[in-house]
Amino acid sequence: MKNTLKYNPRNSALKIKLPILDPQEDYECWYFESILENGDQIRISVRINETYNLPITYGIQVEHIERGEIRVISDSFSSDEVEFSTEKLNHKLGNNWFLDLGDYIEIHTEINCTIIDLKFYPEIAGFNNRRDGRINQNIPGTKYFGWNIPIPKALVKGFINRDGQKIDVKGTGYFDHFWSNSLPENNINQLCWGKIFDKDISIYYILISEDERSISSKLIMASKENVILKMQGSSYNDILKAKVLEYVKRDESEITIPNKILLQHSGEFGDVNINIELDEINHEIVSENHRLGGKKVLRFIGNESYTIKKDSKELSGTTKSLHEIIVF
Repeated sequence: MKNTLKYNPRNSALKIKLPILDPQEDYECWYFESILENGDQIRISVRINETYNLPITYGIQVEHIERGEIRVISDSFSSDEVEFSTEKLNHKLGNNWFLDLGDYIEIHTEINCTIIDLKFYPEIAGFNNRRDGRINQNIPGTKYFGWNIPIPKALVKGFINRDGQKIDVKGTGYFDHFWSNSLPENNINQLCWGKIFDKDISIYYILISEDERSISSKLIMASKENVILKMQGSSYNDILKAKVLEYVKRDESEITIPNKILLQHSGEFGDVNINIELDEINHEIVSENHRLGGKKVLRFIGNESYTIKKDSKELSGTTKSLHEIIVF
């Protein structure tokens, strides 16, 4: 399973400068997600400057959702216990490692008597954003935050060993990478994003809202092997229209979040309509340590439907996928 055309090693390399120059804002995170064949999920994040404080700390967090129940374990490391590469994924934190091994990447964690070892074999070509992955920056370019997806979809194989009990696992993987020297909360109210995996197509989207009327978006679609559509838009953009059709207020809080989302495109690629309804809370986190920052994180199981029409051919489907809303 060669990844020569599917995986750019530099997308996973260290992006910020070490040592940290601004402890209040410099931040970087690598995020690995696995949806297992039995429906369980494993999410592992590696964070530089996870507390935005001195001394600088480096952290690993593992979320294991097993039969609907979430188990979170984590560990922190000092600067003399870690190594990061500016060339590729070759990062080590204590007895944990995250390595680019050519045909695949390997992640290995040992935390609280739990060993997780997973191999990600890329299936879809990774993608970067403009300006070396930066999706938002000020005019001088001195303040920014960047995001890329080195592996949008992967075959995952490996094992979990908890207290000496080893279980082999297999599933679908996803790997993204975020870095910043300016906290997103400076100019973002909410960030909603998700990914939809279906038999013949994969869909990735992100909505960035400054308020309920001002929404920017990014949409990426891929076939079984390659990215086929990548574009940006807004509520007022004719190329990619992003609309929130319905908002709901969270119980016992003043937070209003999108409940129904519509993404539309009409152009050379054809007619694309994607409907997303966030109807079931997977779990809720109140945290300052999400990989994109934020004060509150909501994860949803959503119901999605999509239609793609081009040259009298139509591709459609209904799915049930995981989405996130980060409130800043």
